[in-house]
Amino acid sequence: MDVVRVVREYGCFTVCEAVAAGGRRVALKTVCRRAAEGHVARLERERAVLESLEGCGGAAARLHGAGANGRVHWIATRWVPGVRPADLHSRARHLLRTESDPAADLFAATAEAVTAAVAAVHGRAVVHGDVSMGNVLLTPEGTAVIIDFGSARLPHHPPTAATPIAWRTTRPFTPPERLHAEGGAGAGGGPTFASDQYSLAAVLHGLLTGRARAAAAGAPDGGPDGVTGSVTHDGPGSVTGDGPDLGWAARRRPDLPAVLARALRAAPARRKRRVPLPPTARPFWRQP
Repeated sequence: MDVVRVVREYGCFTVCEAVAAGGRRVALKTVCRRAAEGHVARLERERAVLESLEGCGGAAARLHGAGANGRVHWIATRWVPGVRPADLHSRARHLLRTESDPAADLFAATAEAVTAAVAAVHGRAVVHGDVSMGNVLLTPEGTAVIIDFGSARLPHHPPTAATPIAWRTTRPFTPPERLHAEGGAGAGGGPTFASDQYSLAAVLHGLLTGRARAAAAGAPDGGPDGVTGSVTHDGPGSVTGDGPDLGWAARRRPDLPAVLARALRAAPARRKRRVPLPPTARPFWRQP
């Protein structure tokens, strides 16, 4: 493969845009030569997850290939042109914070696409484990593609004592039960459908309030979008009470704060398995 450019680097991993045989554009992820066994296991888990998601309606990029060149392990997926929600918020921040039909259209279309993609992944019994503004691509066709399944969990591929898994997450999209996890798949360690639900709601909340992106700017760790805190329905940064509200979106959709508050509850058992978003078709968001 011929590397075109480096797209992202985090820890021992590098993601590049590359050209494979036949001229196909791919996203090439490699793990460095000094990688610990757990990093290689993480890449292998991502390969297994992508294989299980084949044909899931485009919610995940199609696996192109995987292998190793000496001590450098790699996987390649179909290249997906698109913009991350983090970049969308950065570029359209003023639009999203000001009430208008274009802002309503943009948020409704984004919420619908991201929610549908996460639901499609869950429909294959896969938990992503790190849903964040940096791990979603919004395509020109109006769909969303979930990327970076290195922290995903498949029910038939549990970690073992011989190959421990580091469950990497991105704050503040990480639910409280996982913030202080020591790793592994035990209680409080591995991802769940409920933790994905929280992360999805935190992404949508951050798009409207800007809180997640603002916190990420000063992050000391956790990857490109790592930040230092989380959002819950009943604590600092809540979607109700004294925390930042949803502004114009709540005025147009009075049921939205309650929906996100339920998804952002601190106790996983008090969340629903899926985020029951109100209708997001754009006409429902326009002013009568």
